[in-house]
Amino acid sequence: DRRKAVRLSGEFHVLLAELSGSPQLARMVRELTPLTCLAILAFDAPTDSACPNDEHSQLIDAIERRDTAGACRLMEEHLEHIERSLRLDGRPEVEIDLAEALLG
Repeated sequence: DRRKAVRLSGEFHVLLAELSGSPQLARMVRELTPLTCLAILAFDAPTDSACPNDEHSQLIDAIERRDTAGACRLMEEHLEHIERSLRLDGRPEVEIDLAEALLG
């Protein structure tokens, strides 16, 4: 279920921000996540996976190793991967029900 996968991925990003200990970062990510999830659902190419699980696992591994530079690099690469997967050159191929997309 693609919608559920995108929603759960968004929840992962929110949890990661909350665990950072920065209330400002957590708030910003909580506010941006619904919009990001919607953009992924609306503009992601059907064959692409916006948030591959291996990228999340690699990020967790870097955090566990306390590899700050590696975690920052992985997160930057992850966000760039998401951005590259978006098809922003035209209208979405399917209509998106906002409530269904965001709330499942």
